[in-house]
Amino acid sequence: METKIIKNGSEKQNQQYYCDDGQAEIIIEAYSPVEAAREYVRGGEWGDSLEPVRVLVWAEGEEREDGEWYTIPIEPDEPECEDGEDHIWTDDGVVGHGGGIIQSERCQRCGLVCTTDTYATARDGSHYTSVRYHQDE
Repeated sequence: METKIIKNGSEKQNQQYYCDDGQAEIIIEAYSPVEAAREYVRGGEWGDSLEPVRVLVWAEGEEREDGEWYTIPIEPDEPECEDGEDHIWTDDGVVGHGGGIIQSERCQRCGLVCTTDTYATARDGSHYTSVRYHQDE
């Protein structure tokens, strides 16, 4: 079992967690329940959906009913830029939004826009950071 040193110098070992979003239950080895939920979402196939995924997580040896729900955002893949070059992002504006901001960045090469909303709201009312890529119409 792997050991991780955390900020205060103490050690924390990996543990097995059950994760289930209502479609598939799998076991993930992680240092914490939220890390297991993030790994569950990273490893999933979510199609074109950018809606966050609610994942029930409980430790091995615990009852499912004692698990905790986590809302984990789906992180989209950054589209490629022209000719396989790296994007050159420049600030395209920031506005306040609820308890966060919406920041837009534009690629100088291809015109792609990356919009980050640090206070997006999921269907369950929880807040998360959303990222989306799009071309201006």
